[in-house]
Amino acid sequence: EATATLDKLAATADPAAQKTLVDSLEARFNDVAPVIPLFSGPAWGAYTDQRFTGWPSSDNPYATLSARSATTVLVLTSLKPAK
Repeated sequence: EATATLDKLAATADPAAQKTLVDSLEARFNDVAPVIPLFSGPAWGAYTDQRFTGWPSSDNPYATLSARSATTVLVLTSLKPAK
């Protein structure tokens, strides 16, 4: 069933028809392989003010603390040496 729908999708350039076909694929996926997220994908991080200040906090949540975040450079350029 899904293969036939994918073949139809590949054969049409009509956006309305594509949407209908993709909607049917989504419904089929939900019926056959439902997914239940285990967690929302939170960004984890930890810091200490011992040597640097200016980290994101609940008072100033300007970025996430994840080392793999797109905001890592923003965090690193916002830090100041601790006094």
